[in-house]
Amino acid sequence: MPLRLSRDAEKPLREHFDELTARGTGLLFILSISTVIWWTQIDSFA
Repeated sequence: MPLRLSRDAEKPLREHFDELTARGTGLLFILSISTVIWWTQIDSFA
């Protein structure tokens, strides 16, 4: 008996992996943009 919510659907493992990859890529993109902004702003506070 699998543990699922009522709105969950049967999805293949590949679809879950694709969603995880997309979310991870988005997170890395946001972190890299934030890092570049931080690098350019850090010298102006000194």
